[in-house]
Amino acid sequence: MASTEGRIVGAVSFAVRPADGVGVLLWLHCLAEDQAIAQALIDHTLGHCGRRTVYAFDLATAFSFAGLPVGRRRGTRRALEMAGFTRQEGRRYLHHRLDTLRPRPYTVADLTDSANPPGWRVRLRERDGTRIGEALVSLPVEGTAVLEWMTLRPGRHSLGHVLLEQCLAHLADRSVREVITLLDTSPDSETQHDPVGQLHLQAGFHEIDQLHTFTRRP
Repeated sequence: MASTEGRIVGAVSFAVRPADGVGVLLWLHCLAEDQAIAQALIDHTLGHCGRRTVYAFDLATAFSFAGLPVGRRRGTRRALEMAGFTRQEGRRYLHHRLDTLRPRPYTVADLTDSANPPGWRVRLRERDGTRIGEALVSLPVEGTAVLEWMTLRPGRHSLGHVLLEQCLAHLADRSVREVITLLDTSPDSETQHDPVGQLHLQAGFHEIDQLHTFTRRP
């Protein structure tokens, strides 16, 4: 979309998926997050998709993770809702800087290479060698790594903070400057009742935004 002066003010990418015939809105950007421009681009997309289900922001692209940042992209979110889209899955997008992290001991955690996906596995163990939990971190890109997931044995969830701190210590020791992670959540969840989210916040992560996918039924 362009202004009368020829300046680009918005762009949208969409497709119809051949496998099941649904529409997919991949990404949408508009100048100054203008709701009217977003609405026009969404209407244009729906006009091409016709009477079929349309999913919005449910696929990762070269530009971003899957999901719309609903806090920072309020205009696009409101335009989607006005067009009949409803919010579906949500994830919290968290960030942690490691360049100011104080050194921590990690005598009870091992770090090994991971081939698929490329990165590292951090395994927490008892002093007798019994496995307690594990975390997977991607290889850093320009100093930024992604904490893909972490898991603990049943009955040992109280040691989640130990596994997370040991993981961060290993990364800081390898000159990783920052870590990001995505935590599953529902659109209406209260963060104060989210023990996994609280665990990350207490370890020094900060929430950047929440990413939500959207669906519009015909």
